[in-house]
Amino acid sequence: MEEQARLVDSTEITAQHSEDLQAASTEASQDTLSIPTETRSPLESRILEAFDLRNHSEAWGHFEELVQSGYARAAHYNIMLRSCSSSKAVRLLIQKMQSDGISPDADTYRALIKSLMFESKSEEARQVLTEMQAAGVKADAKVYSLLKISPDKVFKVRRTRLNEQLKNRKIDKAWSHFEQIVQTGSATLFEYNSMMLKGCDNSAEGRQLMQRMQSAGISPNNVTYGALISLLMLEGKSVDASQVLEEMQAAGVEPDNKTTRILDLSAESVSKINTNKLGALLQRGEHAKAWSHFEQIVQAGTAGIFQYSVMMKGCDNSAEGRQLMQRMQSAGISPNIVTYGSLISLLMVEGKSMEASQVVEELQAAGLEPGSKIKKKLDLSAKSRSKINTERLGALLQRGETAKAWSLFEQIVQAGMADVFQYSVMVKGCASSAEGRQLMQRMQSAGISPNTVTYAMLMRKLQLEGKSVEASQVLEEMQAAGVEASWETKAILRRTS
Repeated sequence: MEEQARLVDSTEITAQHSEDLQAASTEASQDTLSIPTETRSPLESRILEAFDLRNHSEAWGHFEELVQSGYARAAHYNIMLRSCSSSKAVRLLIQKMQSDGISPDADTYRALIKSLMFESKSEEARQVLTEMQAAGVKADAKVYSLLKISPDKVFKVRRTRLNEQLKNRKIDKAWSHFEQIVQTGSATLFEYNSMMLKGCDNSAEGRQLMQRMQSAGISPNNVTYGALISLLMLEGKSVDASQVLEEMQAAGVEPDNKTTRILDLSAESVSKINTNKLGALLQRGEHAKAWSHFEQIVQAGTAGIFQYSVMMKGCDNSAEGRQLMQRMQSAGISPNIVTYGSLISLLMVEGKSMEASQVVEELQAAGLEPGSKIKKKLDLSAKSRSKINTERLGALLQRGETAKAWSLFEQIVQAGMADVFQYSVMVKGCASSAEGRQLMQRMQSAGISPNTVTYAMLMRKLQLEGKSVEASQVLEEMQAAGVEASWETKAILRRTS
């Protein structure tokens, strides 16, 4: 357990600056009070709930809906400023805010000044104070206290922010924040090690980062070398890992017990850690990274039944699942009940019950017995299938894999399983309102009536294209069809009135 913990996390970066974290948490909760609970709209509640769950991408989605509805005000923009990882991002959002006809208030300027101060841009922060006063916005005590923040406090907050981003797997934001620290010339061994431990996805990235720190005049320590050795061991590159150990000793850094244990990891431990890593990447929706790491394991010849089985969850359709199973069999690895179960699930969701039954025969021929879980997969209800398909389409669109989403959707249509939920989610995948209208006509031709969500998606696309009259006509169509307009649907047209 100790060696696994060392590979996944590090106690060196966990319990730092708890007071700063608590202060940041308190400040964030105080921001939400600008929208009283009793007067919050459904969209406002969803934005704040998404923030509470640290799902910033979802919060941004709901915020855009609010902006498009015309109901967004300064308090909403100020809440979204909390998710900006740099002063540049804060500036861009403030510019958007102003172009939307909303004047920044004291909280808005305070967010920008705070971001600048923590980037060591004190002169720019003071210029913002001048802008603020010129706009007729009075600076309060909080603003002046920010301008007096000590370099030591800035250093601590930077560390806290970097650790929080890494802890919550906001890797892109963490790298952006790290680069800001490097640019100010204040990056230390601590920041480099933090990124080595949690920001590098493979040994190539780890090696590159180590070279950067050495070029900056910072000598790697036990933690740095240990992190690189960990990445190499997970990729099955034990020879390279041993060479790093030699580099470490040549540099006068003596390996500690943790480093030695990493090199002595059993094949079983490495397999377990790799399986957990792949599963975690898939769960976070980082499919490309999961497949990249899996291919490295395969090339190193260390991929086993557990890694192949977990990657079945990364297959977007039964064809990909079948192909992966054939790969593992060609590598001399026999599928187990989990592997077969994953393929059966993919087939059942696609409505291919006959093929799923054939897979059951295959697993029985391989000497395996279908248990209760397999039988449950074969008894998948139409409601469950619909929900799973809708979630799969939504996930593909969210990852930007629009082509795959359309391919899966067409399979669902051909199997006669498409319902209002799949059609509605795919309106999001339409590049224009014309495509959205065409898709709605397809669903109506198939005998499926659009619902509130379908109409709302089409109206939103029309409004974004500046077609406010057509958007209003869609609302009339909706009402004529006997579909009641929700608060959010009516809000979309607020700007056109």
